[in-house]
Amino acid sequence: DRPGLIASAIEQILPRPDREQGPLAAVSSAAAGADTLFAEAVLARGLPWTALLPFPEAEFSRDFTEPEWSRASAALARATRVSIEPQEG
Repeated sequence: DRPGLIASAIEQILPRPDREQGPLAAVSSAAAGADTLFAEAVLARGLPWTALLPFPEAEFSRDFTEPEWSRASAALARATRVSIEPQEG
């Protein structure tokens, strides 16, 4: 299944946090699909995650199905920071 393959690839490339490499943090959006899978993997590793959204959450959520928003909102609730970064242009 494609989401499983993407999640597996993310797991393989994410570094494992350890004391020798210094602090790590992650930044991404929370769109359905790879963004949500990335956020879940980062959070599972205990890394701080900053979510960058193009709109406030209420507006952002309109682009999701109910199951997709359930996953994305669960990740957003665990984000270190949620920043609204409107697109220019």
